[in-house]
Amino acid sequence: NNFLINSSNNKQVYLTEIESKIIKLLFKNGHVLKKTINTAVLSQQPGVESQSLETHLYRLRQKMQVLEGGRIIADGVKSIKIK
Repeated sequence: NNFLINSSNNKQVYLTEIESKIIKLLFKNGHVLKKTINTAVLSQQPGVESQSLETHLYRLRQKMQVLEGGRIIADGVKSIKIK
């Protein structure tokens, strides 16, 4: 299922399919280039300008705050990581 759960306080949030794919990439790799997410998750062609990824990341950051868990942060303008 697409729930993200903080095991230390049992809080949980529902993730959309895209949010779930992004968070899995982040947990698996720790540090991911935005262009990798754009092509692997959002199926966007390289060089296409879109705010779609930023919107999904904003929503994920909000959900992480609800969980009182880790944070998704931008590492410059080209990559993101979970901390």
